[in-house]
Amino acid sequence: MRPDLAGGNRLGRMLLKPRAHELIMAMLDEAGIVVHEVEVAPGHAMEGQEVRRVRQAFGSRHTLLGYWRRGATYVAPAAGDRIRAGDVLILLEQPETSSEGPP
Repeated sequence: MRPDLAGGNRLGRMLLKPRAHELIMAMLDEAGIVVHEVEVAPGHAMEGQEVRRVRQAFGSRHTLLGYWRRGATYVAPAAGDRIRAGDVLILLEQPETSSEGPP
């Protein structure tokens, strides 16, 4: 599937369920979680790497939720799956935790 078609499908789902989309985004915002979409271009450090290496590449606060590949969605991929050029990684970035204890 072409990226513009995949994006159009996603936008259509958001329009059909706008309250659900807004609620999920508000929950993530409130928790301080940032959602990143990273397109793996040819030569990107993650090209050919296993999913298990995402935290090494992006940092320990990042979790791979899934990725898009040629119009298909891969949610909770196996650690041994390999990332390919053209994949779009969906990463959740946790907020920094304070090094101080509770007040």
